[in-house]
Amino acid sequence: MSKHDAGRLRKRIEKKGNLKKILAVVAILTVLAVLSVHNLNKEILALDKFQDGSSVNGIDVSNLNAQQTKAKLTKAWNKHEIKIIHNGKKIGLIKNFDLVYDVDEQIDEALNPGFIRKVGRTISKTYRKYSIKMNAKPSKAFHRQFEKLGVVKNGKGKTRTRNAYVNLNNTKFEVVKEVFGDSLDSKKLEKAILDAIAQGDREFKYIPGKYFSVPTIRANSQEIKDKIEYANKYLKTEITLSGAGKKYKLKPIDLDTMISVKNDRIIVDRKAVEKFVDKKYAYFSTIGATRTLKLAGGTITVSGGNYGYDMDKKKQVKSLVKALETGKDHNLKVDYEQKGWGVAKGNDIGNTYLEVSIGRQHVWMVRNGKIVLSTPVVTGNVAEGNGTPYGTFSLMYKTSPATLEGENNDGSKYKTKVNYWMPFFAGCGFHDAPWRGSFGGSTYLRNGSHGCVNMPPSQAFALYGIVEAGMPVIVHG
Repeated sequence: MSKHDAGRLRKRIEKKGNLKKILAVVAILTVLAVLSVHNLNKEILALDKFQDGSSVNGIDVSNLNAQQTKAKLTKAWNKHEIKIIHNGKKIGLIKNFDLVYDVDEQIDEALNPGFIRKVGRTISKTYRKYSIKMNAKPSKAFHRQFEKLGVVKNGKGKTRTRNAYVNLNNTKFEVVKEVFGDSLDSKKLEKAILDAIAQGDREFKYIPGKYFSVPTIRANSQEIKDKIEYANKYLKTEITLSGAGKKYKLKPIDLDTMISVKNDRIIVDRKAVEKFVDKKYAYFSTIGATRTLKLAGGTITVSGGNYGYDMDKKKQVKSLVKALETGKDHNLKVDYEQKGWGVAKGNDIGNTYLEVSIGRQHVWMVRNGKIVLSTPVVTGNVAEGNGTPYGTFSLMYKTSPATLEGENNDGSKYKTKVNYWMPFFAGCGFHDAPWRGSFGGSTYLRNGSHGCVNMPPSQAFALYGIVEAGMPVIVHG
């Protein structure tokens, strides 16, 4: 090897040695840098509290953790007030909100905004100012103030907003168009005010038309078309209830509340049927009703008593559910626990009955519209509080002979034998009274019975022969 070649080889070896030294230094510096960043992130950047000089929405939150920050923001925000402005004038004010704010996630993001901003806020306080939206949940205190606003109290407007709908009162199924009214959508307005509060606004500009209720169903909507198709298929069923001389034909709207359809199968809502039967109970039941009747003694009005028709609601629900499930037409007789004697035009009495006039002290027996018995009587002693009760009753039974037992006003007991006994209510009934020398007049006022209707023996005998249990007994003034 020449001297020249040996020199070149020596230089190469020296360069390799320097490169190794350089690489070693770079490696050491890299490790130190990583450790420094790790320590910086651990000790300075990954904070669970805001640094000095930090603020959220202009409120100082230095050295506060997330929970403390939320509490301070909530307290400060709820001290605000917001004016409701219309046409440049204040028309309302809400203050002391007592709202709950959904800001947890935003506060967490402010505490941990990402590496670059973390470094920035460590170097400069400029990066320690944060803005968040104070999303609020309504409170009772806020809602009370909201409801007292004039625009809310007077929010009904002149024309009520209404959705389009199908008229189900008959089977024409006509579409009633939607109405764009001027009634207030209070929920929409309340939300808008809460949104303004969330943004930190101190004034809210109220524009009436912006918060009117808007129809959600239009006449030309698919929903209306579907309803008409459904009505034509399922709501034309004719079901008629008959009882107590009355009839009621179910309307499509009645059917609509009680049935639904799933997979072409009719599903009956039993609770809805029960509600319907409850509503119709008074229409088909007459016990205790006030009646205006044209009787033998004239036209009278009488209330109370135990006579009449009493719908059996459980049986009625069962029979109506069964009819509805078929989807077919039905004529249903009303189910009754108790029935009246008969019916006539305009009443549930019929044209066979017993009439007692207290004022005239007289009894009439009417059969098939004709008076078959008419007699003076003596009724309950008014002076001693034993007046014969008013009302419409059912004759309970008849028996002959009978012993009547009871108590006098002085507490003593009595037993009275009679030949004909025809009770109609709580120990009160018709019977012969052979001990009386006269009937009618004013005897009943001070010398009346214990409550019964005392009759001349011959008339009691005649009545006994023609009455039947269940016949109506009308007692009036």
